[in-house]
Formats: sequence, C-alpha cells, structure tokens
Amino acid sequence: MPRSKAQAAALLATPDDVEAQFYEALQQADLNKLMAVWSDDDDIACVHPGGPRVMGHADIRASFEAIFVNGAIPLQPQGV
Repeated sequence: MPRSKAQAAALLATPDDVEAQFYEALQQADLNKLMAVWSDDDDIACVHPGGPRVMGHADIRASFEAIFVNGAIPLQPQGV
C-alpha cells in the first residue's frame, strides 16, 4: 500500500517533529494525522494509560477512534 503524503512527511521529519505531530493530532482529534506518524510495520503496538496492549494498524486506529468520540485531548507535553 503506497504511503499517503502525510505518512511520507511524518517519516521524513525529525523525531521531535514526529512527536509534535502526534500531540497536535491528539489536541485536534485528527485520526488521520495521528495514524500518519505510526510505522507501516505489521507488528506495531500501543499501550494507552491504564489499558491493554493494542496490536496492529486496524486495532490501534480503532482504539484512538473510540477515544476521539469524546473529542480532542487537551494536553500539553512537558519536558522532564
């Protein structure tokens, strides 16, 4: 499956840029933008705070889609 422009842009960015894109997507409840920063590997995984391990693109997308039903996530990342 060919990469979308958003996926290609995310992969060409620096790690800091990718992190910023991830948090912007959460703040905007933008599922496509959020999924664009994930790897194309079949064995990707995500663990939401307090949740189980979610494996694969379809399940990760579905998990964020369920989260976004409640709207955007108003968070601000902070350095340690």
